[in-house]
Amino acid sequence: MIYADFNYYKDSFHGKAIPNQESFDSAAVEAGAYLDRFTFGKTIRDMEPVKKAFCAVAEVVYRQTKAENTGVVSGESVGNHSVSYAVSAKSSQDWATEKARCLKLYLANTSLLYGGLR
Repeated sequence: MIYADFNYYKDSFHGKAIPNQESFDSAAVEAGAYLDRFTFGKTIRDMEPVKKAFCAVAEVVYRQTKAENTGVVSGESVGNHSVSYAVSAKSSQDWATEKARCLKLYLANTSLLYGGLR
């Protein structure tokens, strides 16, 4: 589920990491799925902490995608020209930890991260 649009991201969340609507929409799909998974589907669409958590996770998803699609030069030779590209410095576990940190930051006081019975 998409919990906030690009205008909310820019104007209310004051996000700067995601440069345009298309990039936001792409990251939003995964961010929404991530929120749904860790809140056990209990999220409330117009709840301000949910929108903020969604935008923060979308930024992480965007940065992760960008890092995975951009080769970082790790070595280069001039004679017989050879270039080596490193894989992203962060592991998938590092990215997951960063997404979880975003959820905890914005949803800690909402009970949305609690999976037990009430």
